[in-house]
Amino acid sequence: MLYLKRGVRLQYDKLHRGAILLFPEGLVELNAPAHEVLRRLPKARSDLHRDLRVHYGTEQLDGLDDFLEHARASKWVVEEPRGD
Repeated sequence: MLYLKRGVRLQYDKLHRGAILLFPEGLVELNAPAHEVLRRLPKARSDLHRDLRVHYGTEQLDGLDDFLEHARASKWVVEEPRGD
């Protein structure tokens, strides 16, 4: 399962007129696709792929795994094994 890391949150910012990701070290302005991915968490990676494929089609998912890896490396997102 993918989760936003504890202490990380999404919010709409009036000053930036868009979605931002707040975390202890600062903030990041998010583009619409990044916000769409992160707002769906917590979710299993495979379920996230399926949901986005249904909503946007396969051509829009090219950078999804790269983005998720960047979010994980940046410590915005954590991935834990499913407890099934």
